[in-house]
Amino acid sequence: MPHVKENTNPRLREIISALQTLSGAISQESDLNKIHLQYARLVKRLLGSEMVGMLLVDNDDNRIMLRKMLLSDGDWSLVDSHQIDLPAIQKLFNEERILQFTQRTKLLDDFPFLDITKDQPFLNNICVAIQPADRMNGIIQAINSKPYPLDPVKVDLLMLICNSFANALNSYAAVRQLKVDNANLEAWRWELLQSRNTLRAMFDSIPTSIYIIDTRYRIVAINASRSERAGEKPSFLVGQVCYEALYGRTQPCQGCRVSETFLSGRNTTRTDRQWIDNDQVADWEITTYAILNETDIPVQVIINEQDVTVEKRLETNLIQSEKLAAVGQLAAGVAHEINNPLSAVIANAQLLRRDLPQDAADALESVELIETAGLRASQVVRNLLGFARKEQYEFMMIDLNETILNALSLVKHELVTRNVDVATELADNIPMIKASRDHLQSVWINMILNALDSMDKKEGAISIASTYKNKEFRVAISDNGSGIPADKVSRIFEPFFTTKAPGRGTGLGLSVCHRIVKQHGGYIQVDSLVGSGTKFTIIIPETAQ
Repeated sequence: MPHVKENTNPRLREIISALQTLSGAISQESDLNKIHLQYARLVKRLLGSEMVGMLLVDNDDNRIMLRKMLLSDGDWSLVDSHQIDLPAIQKLFNEERILQFTQRTKLLDDFPFLDITKDQPFLNNICVAIQPADRMNGIIQAINSKPYPLDPVKVDLLMLICNSFANALNSYAAVRQLKVDNANLEAWRWELLQSRNTLRAMFDSIPTSIYIIDTRYRIVAINASRSERAGEKPSFLVGQVCYEALYGRTQPCQGCRVSETFLSGRNTTRTDRQWIDNDQVADWEITTYAILNETDIPVQVIINEQDVTVEKRLETNLIQSEKLAAVGQLAAGVAHEINNPLSAVIANAQLLRRDLPQDAADALESVELIETAGLRASQVVRNLLGFARKEQYEFMMIDLNETILNALSLVKHELVTRNVDVATELADNIPMIKASRDHLQSVWINMILNALDSMDKKEGAISIASTYKNKEFRVAISDNGSGIPADKVSRIFEPFFTTKAPGRGTGLGLSVCHRIVKQHGGYIQVDSLVGSGTKFTIIIPETAQ
């Protein structure tokens, strides 16, 4: 700001004061037309000009355009836009900031004046470049019909006005761009929020359990299905260590496939079995997907856990049904072919034993062995026919506990002979079940005899418990026998498969049990540990029949 003496022209002091006020307030102005008008009036007052024109740079095509002209009465006159190439204007000014013409020259043809100025023979014209830095923002053009010399104070004030105007234009452009940017950011923020909410809804709508963890085993994201299994809200679980929050462990789970995925970068799939309430089993197919960074290093892992209990059960039942059908056809054919000659062997042995003299002890013993072996073989044939035959099931409302007690009475002699204790825990709130009495009783007998055969201890123990929960009937038969090796558990329901010593079983008992339970719409769970015993749990739904 130039130094103004006390005796300076009052009008100049007024202009300086107005410029100071304008510079402080202009940053708050949002109307570009008002900014133009205020600075044009300052120039008009400073120079006493009859007209002041605003020639500004059009940023779209980098050209100068005449916007409007401030006339002698203080109002704007809209002017047709005239375009001049910016390089031509910059060349005209050269190194100067101010050009002054006291007569009409050819140089004036480079400026878009009002038509009325072209009719005047004498013209005083002052052009000031609005260029406080390297870039030109435009030109302020002051026009007067009479001469008006520029003194140093007016020149300084004129330059200050132009610099302030340039700053105001730049501030306006910056504020405008900021508003545009803010509007764009708000739109992007809204779109991002909508996308986030959409993805969250899609994430939570997936029926399988999905969560994402980082290299520190911390949960990055988790969907509603998995968080419900954990009994917590997703917002609580995010940030927690997965093996602590989901499984109550202090260290990563044994055989964790997530660790393997982080190390190898390869996706994995496996099926795990989980015990629920100590008497139910759920099968989960667990798949891991590696999320790689730009260098193909895993930084996060997606875990997808799908309950395949029903699918596994149906698959097992289907396989078992196919095996039973095939073996049944074979058994029927074999039994038919063997039964007739076997009957002849038994009949002839009986006749021979009757006709032999009583003193032929050796011969009688041999014949009796033939007859005993024949009868035993005949029993096996009858079992085969029973296995192959499509038996008729007569369903009626029966007492489940009563069938268990009846089965125990039928095998009581065997239990006493083998010195095996039986403990029963039969729930008294079990409703009547619609089932085949004889077939269920056969299942309990086969299970108890199978438990007896597994015991090589002097003091064996069997426990039988019945429950009714969640519209399911459950009978658990446990023993303290030798147990079943893990590699053989999956085969125990196969026909003719047995873990017993030769001559102690045909391998049909558990197959028959499996078929009977299946006919009731149920299934059998097996939990066995070698050296500790076996537990069979028979589950029959209330709505089976």
